[in-house]
Amino acid sequence: MGYVIYLRTLPPNHWDRMSSKNKNKGSKKPEQVPAVADRPSGTTTLLLSSLAIVTGLVALTSRLFLSAYPMNRDEGTYGYLGSLAIKGSIPYVDFYEMKPPVLYYLYGIGGTLFGFSDFGLRFFGLLRNLTSALFIYLILTRYIDKTYALVSAALFAMFSINLYALGFTMVAEHIVNTFVLLSFYLLIRSYEHKGIMLILLAGAAFAMAILTKQTAILLSPLFLLYLIMQRKQKSWILHGLTFAGGALVPALLLFVFLLANSALDDAYYWLLTYPAKYSATVTSEEGINFFKYFLQNISLFQVTLFSIAGLALATNAIFARHKPNLLLLVYFLLAALLLIPGFRFYGQYWLLLFVPLAMMTGTALHQLSRKDLRLGTGAAFLVLLCILGEAVMHRSYYFEAETTPDIVKLYRNNPFEAIRKLSTYATSLMKDNETIMMCGSEPQVYLYAGKPAPTRHVFMSMLTKHTEKTDAFVEEALSDLQDKKPDYVLYNLFPYSWSMTESSNDVLYTSSFAIVAREYVPVAAFNMNDQKYTYLGDGVIDPKIINQVILFKRK
Repeated sequence: MGYVIYLRTLPPNHWDRMSSKNKNKGSKKPEQVPAVADRPSGTTTLLLSSLAIVTGLVALTSRLFLSAYPMNRDEGTYGYLGSLAIKGSIPYVDFYEMKPPVLYYLYGIGGTLFGFSDFGLRFFGLLRNLTSALFIYLILTRYIDKTYALVSAALFAMFSINLYALGFTMVAEHIVNTFVLLSFYLLIRSYEHKGIMLILLAGAAFAMAILTKQTAILLSPLFLLYLIMQRKQKSWILHGLTFAGGALVPALLLFVFLLANSALDDAYYWLLTYPAKYSATVTSEEGINFFKYFLQNISLFQVTLFSIAGLALATNAIFARHKPNLLLLVYFLLAALLLIPGFRFYGQYWLLLFVPLAMMTGTALHQLSRKDLRLGTGAAFLVLLCILGEAVMHRSYYFEAETTPDIVKLYRNNPFEAIRKLSTYATSLMKDNETIMMCGSEPQVYLYAGKPAPTRHVFMSMLTKHTEKTDAFVEEALSDLQDKKPDYVLYNLFPYSWSMTESSNDVLYTSSFAIVAREYVPVAAFNMNDQKYTYLGDGVIDPKIINQVILFKRK
């Protein structure tokens, strides 16, 4: 039983060529319609496809409920910096973080379209995730039956909202997945058409992934492997150079932009120098503990789905002599390498693995169908039932618009809900011309309050690292607090907000608190020890107690 392929979309001389030569270069080969016995019956196809679509929509729809959760630090940072970028502020000069600038502009576009709010940014994430699922489907339908491609898309949709992978949030890895899949799809389509435009666009799309998160460059061998696999059809060297040329276009545009705005030196520091120092702060023992924690929690949270993915991985390894299976195995291994930089293995990094795992499930189902059609379709139904079972098992997480015990466990009492509530409360107190400053690493305060930050140092834990610029930045942040005299200060006395350790630079933390304690009075607080809010007039707020978020007003 051969591959089940719809050749109306199959590029000429693709994976399984009928001949080694293409006499009519640029034209499509005659369709090879598989035997009826090689494909599920019409009724089975309809049932399986319908269930896959419903399952995928259930997973995607849950994001509307998950949008009720407050922003975390990454979302708050990228959302706020995106709002600055879209208004014309210069990355790495007017604001900074250690991610490439495309990330900020995409957040800015999403926030402009749907709002710089919990719902707005998460809804933008829903559309982006839907796009990734669509590309998974479009790519796979070139090599396997459409029904199995739909199963893969549905599985990805559920994988992508894994709690411990921070899938419900709008993080950089989601965007990287979309751009990588877009690049892969365009590259495949380039073999269906004459010319080099689609190859150039594929290279540009991959460059956008790298300019969203620089470590995405480690996925480069995936595209090189694909081009080499096509070497008997077209010159892989020529097309590899064309792909690289397309990738250079966004990079050169960024270079010119930074050069024109005198931001090259600052960009070099935040994109290369600082990340190297940041990575060096984690010991091998800490890294191993991080790896064990996230591997265990991510896999056990969706244990049935990861069990299926493990079987699919093994199946693809067995059939690695087939080109689609080999390509997806390499994709998985390269995505696994992306977990390593920084040696932190944070949950969101694992989102990059979910694309090849979902796609390999589809190719594994395809291989089962080649052996036994009933076995393949039965396994496909089982995968979809497991996805629905996962939705039922964790329904409080997926479908309740409130902070659940799962979220509390994930964030380990990080006061993100308190940050949102106290920011909103501050907004009710502030006049139009009054300002607020966040002391900590939760820039979402400025989005919730609808106020600009009086300082460019909005993620203050970055200033607890010992670098050649730390002292100057700490002095600047303290000057902003003293000289610009914000009317309100929201101070996070939770050490994790500051990434504080015994070896940290604690000058900003201690000095800023001394200034606030001297020049401001507390008007509201959230005590993380007893999970209690206190407002002025309701009781005494003691600013010396650790693990509090305190809203101060200038005396």
